[in-house]
Amino acid sequence: MKKVFILLAFSFLACSILPQSQWVEQTNGIDKGNLRHSPIDASDGQNVVIGGWYKKIFTTTNSGNNWTMIEYGDTANNQIEMVIDVSIIDKDHIWLGTDNGKILNTVDGGITWQLQFYDTTITDFINYIEMFDLQNGVAMGDKVINDDTVTAILLKTTDGGQNWITSNIHKGGFILDQWRRIDFVNTNTGYFFKSMTQPYKLYKTTNGGVSWDTTNFSNVSSYLTILKFYNEDIGFAYTFGKVFYTLDGGNSWNTSVVSDNSFGMDIEFIKNGNSFTVAVATIESNIYFSSDTGKTWTSDTTFRNLAIYDICFPDNQNGWVLTGSGGVINKIYYNGNGLITGIDNKNIIPNNYSISQNYPNPFNPSTIIQYSLPFESNVSIVVYNILGKKVTKLVENNKPAGIHKIHFNGTGLSSGIYLYSIRATSIENNKNFLKVKKMVLIK
Repeated sequence: MKKVFILLAFSFLACSILPQSQWVEQTNGIDKGNLRHSPIDASDGQNVVIGGWYKKIFTTTNSGNNWTMIEYGDTANNQIEMVIDVSIIDKDHIWLGTDNGKILNTVDGGITWQLQFYDTTITDFINYIEMFDLQNGVAMGDKVINDDTVTAILLKTTDGGQNWITSNIHKGGFILDQWRRIDFVNTNTGYFFKSMTQPYKLYKTTNGGVSWDTTNFSNVSSYLTILKFYNEDIGFAYTFGKVFYTLDGGNSWNTSVVSDNSFGMDIEFIKNGNSFTVAVATIESNIYFSSDTGKTWTSDTTFRNLAIYDICFPDNQNGWVLTGSGGVINKIYYNGNGLITGIDNKNIIPNNYSISQNYPNPFNPSTIIQYSLPFESNVSIVVYNILGKKVTKLVENNKPAGIHKIHFNGTGLSSGIYLYSIRATSIENNKNFLKVKKMVLIK
């Protein structure tokens, strides 16, 4: 699913810069008066959907050569309704989330529509929806505006939206924005930035929203305007000229600075097999690219002096940019000549030694521990009980540079606090690393 508003990109990898001449305008059949702060999504290079106002969407099945306007509801009754987020799986299957708290779905390309969710007692604003396939998806409903007793909710479906199961995201947490501050990489693992009420915090769930843990994002910034995760571990956040990235699921963060102090609109990934380039979007129409994890930047001036509201990259060959002014989208650009590509993300080498807080924590009976090695190292990871007695040894051998994960199963152990330690010595330069962390087993 997902979108992008501007492309402020950087990649973990060597990448080629996209020529400015490749972007062409594709607005045939678009009624521009119905597009304001609109979301876009594409399942491939041919099939695209753009959300609109007044219960309208626009679709194309030929890469934007022609657009079809579709009305998805009774426009004579309560006509003013805005599509906040869209998700498309193929040309027939599309899901919408609206500013009136509705989730709607079509299975025939917009000929007929089904209202799948609508309950204004718990949410009146669906600001995020992501379908991972025809059956499984996640949505978010922000809190009811005038009711402080109601928090943001998470909605999950395993049957294509026939049933949406709800749960509270976090006590007192809400976004009061579109989809920018929540992101799920699958139905279990997601991130949510609680804004509008202090203290601002970035939370993570690994069990589909049953519980939420605080990440260490507050160690680098108190606020963010947009976040996006490539997978369970690699993610990015942006706020007013700073890009933050994590390689270990939010436990540690690195910072990169760009010459743009404007509001962040979206972050997207241009994927090509196991490789990717990351795109960060700001409101000031600037497009930046980086091939060295944000150390240096180049810019594309194609959209200069235009407000960019959304960008979508279904693959590394196709891209879409929505531009306009004053919130109204008046130009749609398409690039079908190949975008940026990067090297295999499996080759990402961290800059420093680290060991992450186990997830989930507390756990029962198993949990995951991730650690990062900047060099090939001799590694020892040991679990102790609270009295310092060794329980088990998880790792005791040489490991290559990179990011590693191990599973710890507490079956047979009693509830309580346990310690896990890492001792690593670089094969290359004898640099040593020692760290101890706590974890809690609850049965």
